[in-house]
Order: sequence, then structure tokens, then C-alpha cells
Amino acid sequence: MELQSKLQDIRNPGNIIQLLLREMDQEGDLDTGDVQPLHIRMNMAQFFGSNIAINIVCRAVSHISTTRFLICRDLLILEQLMLHLGDSTPSCDFRESNLRQLSVLELTDSHDVTSQRPVTGPSTVVELFYRTVARKHILSRLLAQANSPLNQPLINYPQVGIALASHLLQYLWANNSSFLFAEFLMGHCQYVQLQEYVRLLQPWCEVNVGSRRFVLGQCYLVTGEGHKALECFCDAAAAVDREEFLDRLIQVEDEEAASNPRVQYYNKVLRLLEDMALPALVLQLAAIAVTEARDDWKILAALWTKIFKHHLDLGHNHQAYESLTQNPDSSR
Repeated sequence: MELQSKLQDIRNPGNIIQLLLREMDQEGDLDTGDVQPLHIRMNMAQFFGSNIAINIVCRAVSHISTTRFLICRDLLILEQLMLHLGDSTPSCDFRESNLRQLSVLELTDSHDVTSQRPVTGPSTVVELFYRTVARKHILSRLLAQANSPLNQPLINYPQVGIALASHLLQYLWANNSSFLFAEFLMGHCQYVQLQEYVRLLQPWCEVNVGSRRFVLGQCYLVTGEGHKALECFCDAAAAVDREEFLDRLIQVEDEEAASNPRVQYYNKVLRLLEDMALPALVLQLAAIAVTEARDDWKILAALWTKIFKHHLDLGHNHQAYESLTQNPDSSR
């Protein structure tokens, strides 16, 4: 009864909870702004780059993330209590927003770090991400901001630390457009963590959906699940020309590159499958690419040549001959 009485005394609880969620949201613009002169970048190259500084920044991120998670958990419990007591009827959008906030990932095991750990090298994934990738992006952003603590006559190191932690959180925040963290996991062969990262985001995060399907396909390739990988790569094709990470994958590399972005994407994946020695999957994807290429005879010729080669290598003589007759370039 005491709890019910306290809840009834709260005016507009839904608005209050929404305000708290907005304050905890880390969505924002991640553009680096103007590139700073070389001498400034060189002077800042080692700024907050020591093992101690990296550990402090990443511990701050861990603490902030844990606090936000606990607040979101308590807000969800409060919402359920209000529903049970009949004092509030949150909208569907409100519930989805709450669940989205609860899905913030705990990406570091910094609570388990002991004083006996080696002083050289990072001890967590987040520390490695900050050291090798995020720090230079964050410093570039801070240097580009006129009111940044780095651009003051006297540097206030506590303010700089807070700014670094806040910007690092934005790079880890899945609902921002940056795909830097997932790229980092893939680039450092952290495939188990990457698969779990994709799995946790899949039910709720609508940002970089195609890019996540692509990196999940990479994970499946590494674990020898080629057919699952091909399914992911095909799913990711729908997001080509709409997501920055996939756009960078299909940057024009030669003069004969296809004008169709999706065909460029298929060509990139085909090369990946060929490097992994998966001719059967190459044939499946090449057949899809042929339907996408339509009237681009140069690309069609290259695709049919690829199909011919792999059928021949697999001993499919009849299919190889058929693909040869389909090639619009008789010289091939």
C-alpha cells in the first residue's frame, strides 16, 4: 500500500521516465569535422594514450554503462508495477523505447581486472578498441570543436577524461550510425564476440541491419558454415547504397566496375568466396548477380566466365558448356 500511495503521488510518470531515457541516450552526430593540421595531430598522438589513461577512460565507460543499465532495469520494474497497480498505461512505443535502452551492451569485463594484470597492452575488448581505433577519431572530433576542453588555454584533465568517455560511449552506442566497433571486432578476429554482438542487437536495433548481416556472414565463413554465410551476404545486399559500411565495401576499384552498386557488392562477395575456395557458393551467388546485372554486358561476360570456370573445375562439363554459350562476349 505504501508503494501504491507513492506511485499515485507521481504526476505524469510516463513523461518523467521518457525524460530520463532521453538524457541517457547516446545517439549523436559522429562526424569528425575538419581535419586538424599535421603538427597538431602529431602533438596529440600520444595524448591520453598511456596504459593508465586508457584504463581510466574505459573504466569510466564501464561504470557509466552499468549505471545506465541499472537505471533502465529499475525503470522497467517501475513500469511493470504501475501496470500491475493500474496507475499507468504506457504506449507501445514507450515499451519499445524502454527495451531499447535495456539492450545497451556491457562490452567490458573491467570489474574483473586485477592489479596483477600486465601493464602492457589492453586487457579488455573496449580498451583494445579505444587504443587502436576510437582514440584517434575521438581526439579529431574534440579538436574540431571550438568549446572542447582540448581547445582551452589551460587543459582541465578531469573534463578531458569525461569528454573522452562520453565520446567513446557514442562509438559503442549501437543506435548511432557508426559501425566502427563491429568493424573493429571483425578486423581483430573477435568472431565469437561479434556473433554475440549481432545476436543481441538483432531483435531491436534498426541501424546498420545490412552491415551486421554482412559481418555475421564473415563469422559463418570463419566457422565453416558457408551456406549460412551466403544467406547473410544475400540479406545484406538489400542495404547496399543505404549504409556507409557497405558503401565503402563497394568503392570502385577499376574502370570496369559495375555501375549498379548491388552488382559491385556481389562482385566483392564473390571474390571473398573464391578466396575461401567455395566454388559451389560462388556459382549460387554468381547466378543471382547475373539476374541483377541485366543489360550490363561487360559485367555479364565476367560473371558467365566465372560461372564457366567453376563449373569446369567441379567437373560439371554440361553446365560449363551452357554457361559458355550464355556469355555475351565471344572472345572469352
